[in-house]
Amino acid sequence: MTNYLDFDINMVLPLKILVSFIIIYLVLLLSINGLKKKENIFRIILLSAFTLLIVNPYTNREKTSYYNDIVLLVSDYTLSISETNKTENILSVQKKIIDQLAEFSNLELKKLEIENKISQQEDENSGTFIINRIKEEINEVNKKRMASIIVITDGQTFEKPKALDELKGIPLHFIIVGKKNEKDRVVITENVPDYAVVGKNINFILKIKSWKEDKKAKVTIRLDGVVVLEKNFVPNIAHNIEIPIEHSGENILEIKVDNNIEEITFSNNDIIKSINGIHERLRVMLISGQPNMGLRTWRNILNSDPAIELVHFTILRPPSKRDLTPVKELSLIPFPTQELFAADLSKFSLIIFDQYSLQGVLPEKYLNNIAQFVSEGGALLDIAGVEHANQSSINNSAISSILPSKSKGEVSENPFIPKLTETGKKHPITNSLRLNDGDEKWGKWFRHIKAEKLFGKTLMQNNNFPIMIISDAGEGRVAQILSDQSWIWIKSSENKGPLIGLLRNTIHWLLKTPELEENFLKFSKKNKLVTINLNTLKSQNVPAKIYYPSKETTDILLKNNKKGLMTGVFETQERGRHKISYDGIEKFFYPINHDISELKNVVSSDKKLKEIAALNSNVSINWTIDKIPKLAKIYNDNIFFAKNWIGLIEKKMEKKNSYSKQSLFEWFIFLPIIIILYLFVWYRESKS
Repeated sequence: MTNYLDFDINMVLPLKILVSFIIIYLVLLLSINGLKKKENIFRIILLSAFTLLIVNPYTNREKTSYYNDIVLLVSDYTLSISETNKTENILSVQKKIIDQLAEFSNLELKKLEIENKISQQEDENSGTFIINRIKEEINEVNKKRMASIIVITDGQTFEKPKALDELKGIPLHFIIVGKKNEKDRVVITENVPDYAVVGKNINFILKIKSWKEDKKAKVTIRLDGVVVLEKNFVPNIAHNIEIPIEHSGENILEIKVDNNIEEITFSNNDIIKSINGIHERLRVMLISGQPNMGLRTWRNILNSDPAIELVHFTILRPPSKRDLTPVKELSLIPFPTQELFAADLSKFSLIIFDQYSLQGVLPEKYLNNIAQFVSEGGALLDIAGVEHANQSSINNSAISSILPSKSKGEVSENPFIPKLTETGKKHPITNSLRLNDGDEKWGKWFRHIKAEKLFGKTLMQNNNFPIMIISDAGEGRVAQILSDQSWIWIKSSENKGPLIGLLRNTIHWLLKTPELEENFLKFSKKNKLVTINLNTLKSQNVPAKIYYPSKETTDILLKNNKKGLMTGVFETQERGRHKISYDGIEKFFYPINHDISELKNVVSSDKKLKEIAALNSNVSINWTIDKIPKLAKIYNDNIFFAKNWIGLIEKKMEKKNSYSKQSLFEWFIFLPIIIILYLFVWYRESKS
């Protein structure tokens, strides 16, 4: 719409010059021709024409225009859509809506695609929040221009009904793809702990959400890839589950329900949970044969760890030595050998012998109990002193069956620097040890027991004699340090070394902490790429095969850094249990968290949308299985939709007024007229 407002001038020459010119012209005209000549009339007309051309009058025009109304078309591409193969349905409906919108003028189409991508950090609070995304989108435009919001979805949204308060007055139309009464099984858990005490059971609730007619579902529960429970469960009721946590570190709990052919997807038939196993209290028994320089060092290191409960005693003499002190003057309690080495031995996690020698205090049956304790899953650390080279060595007891070395009966007292073996350079216990003083070598020790390795792995040595050996012993583990000089690495200012790191790593290995295991697998995921890191004692690259949950495979090369680590990279977007097979070893891992709220409800449904529509009169719900509704322009906010159509309300929002100048006398029209008039006056005067 255009309105003429006022007139104005835009003079070519300054006003003073123009007035002066007119006065001079009139004076000359009157002085030459006088007042009565008819030619004066034409000359005055000619002067007026020139004056109008120079003054150049124009009009100011106000123009009023309108913004295009906006229609926001929202397409739901979240997991509940993609995992049920409804993406094509979304695209088909989207095209039909766009074709209808093209028939309207003065409309601007904006598209919004909603998707939730899965990452390693995805948690169970993730889901589809359509309304929140719409609010974020329309915050970038003026709400007064919004003619309609059309959402193509399966009806699965996590918003509360009151979330629409900010969209009052804007028609909001939901178009649901899929079929009514779709069927699906979903694994749901409650109260699965993030942390659990090693050696104790965890309890949680398991529920198989399914349709009413589904009466029986077989469920398999795995812990770290090992089946711990396989049973048929009745769907739609809560079941209490109890399973043991057997090691520290990450424990992967996988729960899978068998697939049913009637389901629309199998992607939510299993769930993955990570449970971090922790030791409630590590009970450590330290048995020392006699006071020594290293004893306080060991005690300080062990006591500095709040997770360790230390029981320490020193055996100073054999029980056969007579003591003439009267009984009434004795203040010591009897030594509880029966309780410690028979009844309560299984309550300990680790036993440490520090330069212990056979003195008859511990009968053979107790030493045999210790050997059995280790074989059944316990742990033993033996720190050998000079007594290890004589007849009082524990090598001459029942414990010898689990010790990985045999003394040669010789003690070397020549200074030496412990050196890592090729195995030690790669093993997780020692491959991460760092020097205390930059690039300087480890400090010297001054004594070690010459021994022969019987089995296990030598991590440190001197002149081909083992200094540190580790070994499995039945279900348990043993580590042996064949020197009583390790304390020097802390006490000596000249002979520093990583004793604290060595001891802690050794204890954690003895207690089977997964990160210190050979072939321990660690991974990280960024976008599609999964990087695998594997502990290894090998020195060469190793080919491996990845097995996806879909049963597809891919080959990768594990590159060896020759420092105890192999690394490989592959791509995946699949959820669930992956398997890597290399060098005769198989390990399972789960690159993507599978406990995602978006997958707990994947069937098309209008239940949540009806809750929203009940509180908001601007909301309509339509199923594509009925018919895609027609689009219609509406001009008030009383009725936004009907049975067969949905409305686009006309907003017609005015833009800011603009102004334009228009000359009343265009020079290209007016100049020829002046020339013709001038020629006419010249012609008349030439005749006279």
